[in-house]
Amino acid sequence: MMLSDLLAEHFRLTPRQTTTLVRLGIATIRDLLFYFPSRYEEFVGEKTIAELKAGERATVACEVEEIRVQKTWKKKISVAEAVVKDESGFLRATWFNQPYIVKMLKQGDRARLSGKVGGGKNGLYLANPAYEITSGYKVSAGPSFISQHMSANQHGVLVGSLLPVYSESYGISSRWLGAHIKKVLEAAPAVEETIPDPILSRYHLPKIRQALRAVHFPKTKAEAGAARKRFAFEEVFVIQLARRRDRKMRETVPAFFLEPDPELVKEFVDSLPYELTDAQKRALNDILDDFKKRHPMTRLLQGDVGSGKTVVAAASSLAAVKAGLQVAFMAPTEILARQHFEELRRRLGPFRVPIGFLTSSGAEKFPSKINPQHSARVSKNQLLRWIASGEIKILVGTHSLIGERVKFKKLGLTVVDEQHRFGVNQRGALIRRQSRTEKAQTNADTSKLNGLLYEDITYKIRGCAFRVKDEVGSGHKESVYHNALAEALKSAGLCFEQEKHIPVLYQGKKVGTYKPDFIVEDKIIVELKALPFIGFTETKQVWNYIKGASYKLALLINFGPQGVAIKRIVHDTARGQRKSAPKELSPRESAIMTPHYLSMTATPIPRTLALTFYGDLDVSVIDEMPPGRQPVQTKIVLPHGREEVYDFVRSELGNGSQAFVVCPRIEERKSVTYNPRPMTYQQRLDWSDVKSVKKEYKKLSEEIFPEFKIGMVHGRLTSKEKETMMREFRDGKLQVLVSTSVIEVGVDIPNASMMLIEGGERFGLATLHQFRGRVGRRGQKAYCFVFTTNGEAATLRRLKALEGSKSGFELAEYDLQFRGPGELAGSRQWGVSDVGMEALKNMKMVEAARKEAEELVLDDFDLKKFPLLKERVGKIGMLHFE
Repeated sequence: MMLSDLLAEHFRLTPRQTTTLVRLGIATIRDLLFYFPSRYEEFVGEKTIAELKAGERATVACEVEEIRVQKTWKKKISVAEAVVKDESGFLRATWFNQPYIVKMLKQGDRARLSGKVGGGKNGLYLANPAYEITSGYKVSAGPSFISQHMSANQHGVLVGSLLPVYSESYGISSRWLGAHIKKVLEAAPAVEETIPDPILSRYHLPKIRQALRAVHFPKTKAEAGAARKRFAFEEVFVIQLARRRDRKMRETVPAFFLEPDPELVKEFVDSLPYELTDAQKRALNDILDDFKKRHPMTRLLQGDVGSGKTVVAAASSLAAVKAGLQVAFMAPTEILARQHFEELRRRLGPFRVPIGFLTSSGAEKFPSKINPQHSARVSKNQLLRWIASGEIKILVGTHSLIGERVKFKKLGLTVVDEQHRFGVNQRGALIRRQSRTEKAQTNADTSKLNGLLYEDITYKIRGCAFRVKDEVGSGHKESVYHNALAEALKSAGLCFEQEKHIPVLYQGKKVGTYKPDFIVEDKIIVELKALPFIGFTETKQVWNYIKGASYKLALLINFGPQGVAIKRIVHDTARGQRKSAPKELSPRESAIMTPHYLSMTATPIPRTLALTFYGDLDVSVIDEMPPGRQPVQTKIVLPHGREEVYDFVRSELGNGSQAFVVCPRIEERKSVTYNPRPMTYQQRLDWSDVKSVKKEYKKLSEEIFPEFKIGMVHGRLTSKEKETMMREFRDGKLQVLVSTSVIEVGVDIPNASMMLIEGGERFGLATLHQFRGRVGRRGQKAYCFVFTTNGEAATLRRLKALEGSKSGFELAEYDLQFRGPGELAGSRQWGVSDVGMEALKNMKMVEAARKEAEELVLDDFDLKKFPLLKERVGKIGMLHFE
């Protein structure tokens, strides 16, 4: 049995089990081994049935007398109920929402049940007890990895004081998982260690083999905790390593050097109808300082709903534009993109900045030739030509900005709003947009030059040269730059040889030898100089290196008093040019420049999450609200309070206010024609009373508020229909707008003062906070009513946190501390396991993992000493908080 083997090669699986395992993310032996328990049930205090008392936790050894499943009368919830017995009497056991129990426990089975003893009018019972069947199972022969740490009971089944409980799905029970994991631990080869031994020793973490045994079959809770701590640390450590390496790599990439005009920035700030908060000023200064660096800015601008992030981005964009660069501004929805376009028009219009708007539905240009105060619709082809020529300075849009036809002349800054709402590839495509400003050399093979031979390696080498110049300065001997560049290449993860002997061949025979300073990745010759300037003699020397050799590309780098000068010499260029050296190019212009990157989010991020997931970004936080913004009064509304809320809303609408009504879905489930995955009975039940936009629109229009104009917007409307509806609502022609969560991000309707949210328990706290941030945006008193049909204590406690909190940061910390990690993060969404999320509640662990990652990257950037760790790091994707 190998860790990479598929489960089906070793276990007999039904088609249903195979499908369920895939849904759980389990396909191989390794996947099963690293599927950890969600909790542990403790088998303590074994008693007879007659000795049980209400309120205590106990374990009983019993026999199943009968078992059946039924549904509750009111909520139609499935309940499995069993009657068990021992020599002292009978006892009931009930399992809610677990109808499959009847297939696991059958009449006549002997079992151990462990749980809390409840009491009612029908006597004592065990509620949702953990169970272990103790009849009909045998232990494999010979001592095993697990059997050394566990004891067998009288029926021959391995048991311990703690029973692991795994997250289940239809057809795959916790007990099935535990039994098969036990077999894997007995038969699979040893799992190799990932974390370096010094780090394990420093933090007293168990080795992986010991930790795997302890996490699945611990003897004590302390042993289980130590094992989970080890895997939690490992997950955060690997993420931190990936982030630190990404950051190190980016620091080697050249970017446009900007010297923002302070007078221009001051003029923009003075033109605003309000004064920037201190937090906004700090964030703007952070961005402007980043523009002055030699590598691309990668900054996250984080601020609560309505804190003024867009105006900071507008000021930054103006600084980039006036320095001769272009700006791309991408938003996740057309509604939000349109809003950013209007805001930039309003703020930058006086500065005569041409702005384009591009989405899948059309294109616009500001200012219009006919009316300079407005924008005009243009053809997409014409807008694309203006972008390519550099006439359009700022382009605002949705994912259309990353289309293949969109070519920028000199893209210097990309701004991505609510980046977590884009896919990984979509975000990366815009971040990697580069401005190719290199000019072809005289008589050169321009197709090869424009193709930029070995471009990835070339850009890394250029970045290393600029870093050396920035850190070491000018005026040193050539040997100083030689040694410094060697260290820089090493840090960038590039393989190279120094002063390698290159044979010069003629008709296949060696006729001489050259010895350039570096051969990088066995592809590129690099020759260093430290001269006042380089001319034909130096260039010819490098030409000679590649004329008779097999290498096709050389870089001549001169660390002169005026800066770094870099020449690219392609093999065909060397053959074709004889009379004079190519014209000297500015090294900053000759490189392909990566734009500065600014990400904005209104989703509050606790510090542990920010340090982990955004370890490769600098973070600026706008933690102040503009003067005059009142906190939104929030109230959780149970079914009996609905009419009172409607009366209040009716009164406010009559006084000229406007209201949003948000529903979890567009229409009734039965009218949806597509269903990619069949719903279970419980899922259908959960969705049975969920409000839909279309039904609520009809009800509000005809029954609740017939005297008011009501509109409807959702994701299935065309772009034109959504734009028309939002414009009518913004202009006051509609008093109520019924919507899905499409209005969650960035929508700005100044007159709206009421937010009604249906099915509040089906939204996360961050989303609910975003919703209520849509109202009261001009400083008026605003209200948010969250309707819920779920009266469970846990649900109400979570929603009450929204009611009592005024800051999104408070809510984020609440989510992290009090919600289960499985609720806070799903592996499909984040790529982080529940055990990894547990680490994010421990600030000391995150700090420790960050420190170790930084030191390891400095010592061994390419992780050559730790191939398994390098493999893990390579699989880390773009994780993000959402």
